Amino acid sequence: MNPTPMLLGSPLLLTNSLARRTNGFMAGVLTRYRRDKLEAPVPALAEPK
Repeated sequence: MNPTPMLLGSPLLLTNSLARRTNGFMAGVLTRYRRDKLEAPVPALAEPK
């Protein structure tokens, strides 16, 4: 039995979900940044989170 597919598949799934989560987070940050830029000239990215 070759464990290589399991070792390769697991990080791939992990990376996929992580990338999806990061994409969602970035979309939220961009949306908030755009909204803040419309309301106030202070960049949302400069705020300490």
